[in-house]
Amino acid sequence: KEKLWVSVYKDDTETYDIWLKEMVPADRIIKLGDKSNFWPSNARLNGPNGPCGPCSEIFYDYGVNPSCSKGKDCGPDCSCGRFSEVWNLVFTQFNRREGGILDPLPSKNIDTGMGLERLAAVVQGKKSNYETDIFAPILKEIKAKVKGISEQDARIIADHMRAVVFGISDGVVPSNEGRGYVIRKLIVDVTDLVIRAGVQQPLIYTFADVVANLMSHPYPELVAKVEDIKVTIKRIEEIFIKIRKERLPALRSELRDWTNKASMKEQHIEELGQIFFFYRDTHGLTLISILSEAKNSEFEISEEYLSAGIKVFEAKMEEQKSRSRAGSKMTGDVFANAGLELDVPKTEFLGYSVLESKATVLKVLGEGGQVKVMLDRTPFYAEAGGQVGDTGF
Repeated sequence: KEKLWVSVYKDDTETYDIWLKEMVPADRIIKLGDKSNFWPSNARLNGPNGPCGPCSEIFYDYGVNPSCSKGKDCGPDCSCGRFSEVWNLVFTQFNRREGGILDPLPSKNIDTGMGLERLAAVVQGKKSNYETDIFAPILKEIKAKVKGISEQDARIIADHMRAVVFGISDGVVPSNEGRGYVIRKLIVDVTDLVIRAGVQQPLIYTFADVVANLMSHPYPELVAKVEDIKVTIKRIEEIFIKIRKERLPALRSELRDWTNKASMKEQHIEELGQIFFFYRDTHGLTLISILSEAKNSEFEISEEYLSAGIKVFEAKMEEQKSRSRAGSKMTGDVFANAGLELDVPKTEFLGYSVLESKATVLKVLGEGGQVKVMLDRTPFYAEAGGQVGDTGF
């Protein structure tokens, strides 16, 4: 326990006193402000409205980092790597209202969680999650098959491949929409990293074996599904390799044409951003590949041009995301596209302050023993994410 430090919210004297009394000396308890030790970060000042509160975090001290400019004065709020947060406790005790007003919640709670992989690193005497037995075999396989891959890229591949294997195992099919888009993008990004490291043939699908074997004890279903998972990954990998091979010459041609006519004028900057966007959004090339081509000495595109073009690209991508969100079923509304023509105002949620209330029935859907009742206000919390909906009468 002499290696543990604790952070508390600057105004939370109760938590400070408990830590001090129980186990932690004053020189290892640090008081931090709204950004670090109030949840959500800076919620008290900036929102969002809703449940919030101060938090307290437990850190493991790996010892003074000789590269840290703060030296021995370094603390848990420093990003030099000396401290690793392994546990967090959020004291959910307020309901934030407009204007930063904090009303005490009638039912307070402590939301606590541990970083499993960070704790594994501490227990195994490692300074990084990627050095633990949860990741090391995957990284070893990647480095053996992709010679010369950088440590950073190998870690990205390992992390992405775990997500891909589990996602496909759980039934997520790579696609252009929703969660399928996320899995497809991860596969494409990893394939791109491997190609730029010099491998031109499908390869990343083979990493599914080491992921499945490594996680087979807690997740035996992965081994049973791994061949199907590999087929799915390889299909996306082959498609991207083909697209990349076909589209890069066209991208080079457009960049060459642009270079020949470009001057630092607004319309030419717009054109460069449009080229980036077209090959990213329409043809599925990664931005890293596109910029790698744009930085080719043949085109002599300055950093100023590139930065301006990227800003145009990012704006166009944001417009595209907004259009996608507007047409998506994943709106966060429990009744979105559920075939219900409600035509009633949104129900006001009262559950942060009361547990029962009077309400007006706005609409009843269905008939017989099971109906849907729409109220103007309710203390009942609807099911959301991992949280179970309230029950009552």
